[in-house]
Amino acid sequence: MTDHAWTQSRWLALYPLLAALLFSVCVWALLDATQRQHLMSEAGPIEQASWMLWLVMAFAFALLAKPDDRVSTRVALVVMMVTFAAREADLHKEITGKSVLKLSFYFQEFPLHQKLIAALAVLAVLAAAGLLIKQYGKQVWRGARGGDIVCTTVLIFLCSMVVSKILDRSVNVLLEDYGIATPPRIGQLIGTTEETMEAMLPLVAAIGLLQHRGRR
Repeated sequence: MTDHAWTQSRWLALYPLLAALLFSVCVWALLDATQRQHLMSEAGPIEQASWMLWLVMAFAFALLAKPDDRVSTRVALVVMMVTFAAREADLHKEITGKSVLKLSFYFQEFPLHQKLIAALAVLAVLAAAGLLIKQYGKQVWRGARGGDIVCTTVLIFLCSMVVSKILDRSVNVLLEDYGIATPPRIGQLIGTTEETMEAMLPLVAAIGLLQHRGRR
């Protein structure tokens, strides 16, 4: 047994996500609208904790990697963690008031230097993501199917990101594209679940790092 033996459960990464689901249902059922709004708002404790945890994970991936880990992988992971933190803190639209992640930003009347800085930042993120996919995409898929604990955690992380994004857009998409209005009470549950799940993603990343470090 190693000091990190407790982390070597294949499905450990599901626990914080299940806790997020339970927490969101409790918040939805027990708190009134004003209390929920305070808890889940952009300046509320959930959002603030989320971007702070992403920054903690950026430092963790920079400082706690194993000696034989690739430098390029460490740099790419740090870039992604900082990106997630910036996204949660809404820095992608803080300077100009419009999201630099939207293509339309680069065709509107914004100063050239802002467009160049934004484009360089976006390209850096795309390069980091592309590197990780190229180096580990197939390995993660095959490893998760074969029972590898770290690959399973990575796959859980990626699937959770997709689910949170679907939840984030679901109410608007149903209304704008299909004319289906989500009942307010259900919309509140969806919003609470999405925000809480996003806040748990840094913990899932931390579990993956601990599992990686705990390997012999």
